Amino acid sequence: MEIFGETAKADSAFSQLFQPLAQRLPFLSSDQQIAVQEQRVSAEINTLKRSQSGNYDGKQVRVNVTDLLPAEAAFEYGVRYSTKAEQLRHADIDFSEELFRDTFRVVAATSNALGKRQQGGSAIIQQRTELRALLGQDDATRVMAALDSRFANMSKKGRFQGLTQDQLYFVYQIIADSEAQMIRGYHLRQTNQNAGIKLIREASATRNTKLASYLGEEVAGLLMKAFTGNNSE
Repeated sequence: MEIFGETAKADSAFSQLFQPLAQRLPFLSSDQQIAVQEQRVSAEINTLKRSQSGNYDGKQVRVNVTDLLPAEAAFEYGVRYSTKAEQLRHADIDFSEELFRDTFRVVAATSNALGKRQQGGSAIIQQRTELRALLGQDDATRVMAALDSRFANMSKKGRFQGLTQDQLYFVYQIIADSEAQMIRGYHLRQTNQNAGIKLIREASATRNTKLASYLGEEVAGLLMKAFTGNNSE
């Protein structure tokens, strides 16, 4: 920069220096590409250090670009390379590009709210409401399941019991509805403790009744244990 000035950023001779991510992230400016690249290198170094120390759990250190990039650039990065985007790509839905981007925007907003320690339960309920309005009930359930690691645990147990994927989604919907009611009950407790506790208990009882009616008590119990991680088998 001292020798050639600002034009060095656009000179093809120095593209690796000033535009290190041009092939994958051409929508980022030179300064933004450099900042993201530095984060990536730092993450790789941290992963290597953890591996060498014997504390490596097999997970890559994720690059957080939220504080590095303007909102729209961070969105464009996230819709391509974030964990949430990858989970959405594995959802059982045939997305158009526009619908994928709209869905990711809803999901990313919830992730940001949770990351800032805002009301987690309220953010989750808001996300589910917006997903249903955008996708409809069935596809919203598929997206919610793709984002929820507990669903994968439950699915393994459910398939072993002979359940189809559609049946597993139906079971997940019952559980998700009960969780939404429990969240509402938790918030109600702040102003009316007895009413809040009653709502939570009713949600749990309704869930158990519906699952037992649909699956039988034994299978319902097995799937709930797998879903909550309380599965010793």
